[in-house]
Amino acid sequence: MARAGVHISGINQTIRLLGEKIDGKRQKIERAAKHVSADFLRKSQDNAPLQEGTLAASGSEEVKDLGRGKGFLIVVGFDTPYALRMHESKYNARQKMTAKQKRKLPIRRGGPKEDVDGKTPDDYGLLGKRGRKYMSRAWRDNKRKWTAALERSAA
Repeated sequence: MARAGVHISGINQTIRLLGEKIDGKRQKIERAAKHVSADFLRKSQDNAPLQEGTLAASGSEEVKDLGRGKGFLIVVGFDTPYALRMHESKYNARQKMTAKQKRKLPIRRGGPKEDVDGKTPDDYGLLGKRGRKYMSRAWRDNKRKWTAALERSAA
């Protein structure tokens, strides 16, 4: 009985090298996801209603590894009892200013001026985009940039 066969060597080494390349790519994607999540949190905090700063300070971000072949999950959120209500309601920081507070904030040509407490009109939500839908607006305004960053890291 005659036998014929082919001897293939180096398969284990090739598999190991491929695994190393995959792990390197995953690390690169994870770093990009961490940058995106940190930027998303910062932009959401910049948009959040600001009265005392509790809501913005409660923000957190996390990148969860779902395992090889499953990707990563970016989680950004705010942990106050009223975070969802502030995001979804018709609340807007501009509507909560009293007439007395508005008088304390002289806005002159050339930009905002600080009041006696060292706050600018933006601190009270008079300028910028503070108010409801603070996370949705951050995503809408930056999703192309963040998606492109994640795609570049995967290329």
